[in-house]
Amino acid sequence: MAKFIDFCKQGYLMDTVPEDIFASIKTSLTDFIKINYNEYLVGQIEEEYYLGGFGSDKLFFEKENKIIRGNEIIDSKVIEDLEKYLIEQIEEYDKNYGYSNSYFYRYQPIKNHDNNLQVKLTSLWVNYQKKYEYNPIHDHPGLFSFVIWIDIPYDLINEFRVKSSKRANTKVNGSFAFHYIDNFGKIRHHTIYLEKESAGKMVLFPAETKHSVNTFYTSDEYRISLSGNLSLVSLTEEEK
Repeated sequence: MAKFIDFCKQGYLMDTVPEDIFASIKTSLTDFIKINYNEYLVGQIEEEYYLGGFGSDKLFFEKENKIIRGNEIIDSKVIEDLEKYLIEQIEEYDKNYGYSNSYFYRYQPIKNHDNNLQVKLTSLWVNYQKKYEYNPIHDHPGLFSFVIWIDIPYDLINEFRVKSSKRANTKVNGSFAFHYIDNFGKIRHHTIYLEKESAGKMVLFPAETKHSVNTFYTSDEYRISLSGNLSLVSLTEEEK
């Protein structure tokens, strides 16, 4: 069951991805066409790959002297099932926070509500993060963003024992963090500590929420995460 974690006026939703969806994602990531996505991301991460999303059928990439259409990278059903699940989570988030309505009125200057507007998964990518790599503080475009942790290769206790961390009064190695301003105007941080058992967990949050990913030190394996954005899109009759 999803749970809500509050900070200031909003917060984030955390859930365990349904087993069938998580299994299909992991299977897709064992063999897919690797299209570099680094130029669209701030991550100080060498291996970040585009996977698709709404409108990807109109995107073309050159790979090994072949032209690849954006919707051919992974099985479209994987994306469809993931999108359906995420939209259900957005509905739960809005029951608790009512965020989408405030977003609509702030960023969609449409006098008459567009009946063709729908939430769609507009971008999806995978991060293969190696030790010492990190994601600086940033936010995303769109309505909501999410992260699903596919594989965490380290034990948190070992990360905390690293020489540079073990005497620190705040442990952050290997963690994911949100950053926000509280009611007193102070910058605050909310840390999510990640370990092997975090695989299969998902966080969903407003795309404009600042967040970051700290480096890890104690494993030579990849920390793998799936990330993406969901946006309001005006659909044509053919796209509905």
